[in-house]
Amino acid sequence: MRNLIVACLLFMFVARIGSYSAAEPSPREELHAQLLDWLLSTQGVASNDVTLAELDRRVQVPECANGFDFALPFNDKSTVRASCAEAGWSVITRATFQTPTPTAPTREPNLQVAEQFQLIESGQLGDILTSTDVRRVTEPSLLRRSIGREIALSQIIGAKIARDMPAGSILQAGDLQLAHRVLTVAVPVQRGTELSESNTLEMIFYGSLPADAVVSVADLRRMVAATQLRPNQPLRLSNLRQLADVMRGDELVLAVSRGPVTIETLVIALEQGVIGQQIRVENPESGETFQVIVTDVRRAEPR
Repeated sequence: MRNLIVACLLFMFVARIGSYSAAEPSPREELHAQLLDWLLSTQGVASNDVTLAELDRRVQVPECANGFDFALPFNDKSTVRASCAEAGWSVITRATFQTPTPTAPTREPNLQVAEQFQLIESGQLGDILTSTDVRRVTEPSLLRRSIGREIALSQIIGAKIARDMPAGSILQAGDLQLAHRVLTVAVPVQRGTELSESNTLEMIFYGSLPADAVVSVADLRRMVAATQLRPNQPLRLSNLRQLADVMRGDELVLAVSRGPVTIETLVIALEQGVIGQQIRVENPESGETFQVIVTDVRRAEPR
């Protein structure tokens, strides 16, 4: 009987130890739980939007009484370094984030969110609009769906009406020829003429602006007309040609700096080039050829 009681007590003790061991998480499980908590707190995501990669079975995860440390060693939030300072241990692991599908905002079927504007009085083809010719539409019954055709007040002012329109019309992009500031030539210009501020001027162009229209004098640096150009037509880069800053046979100033001292010498260009381009030159005294970089009109520095 005594032996039976001892055996029962021993069984209960072993069962309790086994139950305690089963409840204690392994270092690998503890690492997983701490990493998940860290990602949720630092990345602001929900737990079901994160999937942690399983560590290789050969990776031995130590017990870390003071908790694991985590960091993002690279330029993304998916690669994580986990480390345990007290054990001198670290490992790289990955996390995958699921992007939630955004919910499309609901709109009233006949309402337009963007601003719309209405003609106060009737307008005729070619009329140029001012701020006093339009009013902002606020009545829901007048708002029209015009996605992709909305137009701002700043575009309306100074624009031309593209067709006759009655009073009360809601203005859309197709109803107007928008005003653009561009450059044109002041007088007829022959092919090969260099363009500058002296023979160009600013004009207002109405309608669809060419993608290569010139809008600034700064864009005309060392540009010549590739065709005959007429006034009142937008200048286009496709009708211009850029002069090289260095032409073949030009005498260049080669500036060579040695500390605070700059020595300048003359060389001959063996090919043409523009600022920033590398070209071949010749030293006229020695006949030596070498490469230089164009820095300005007829100026260069060693490569």
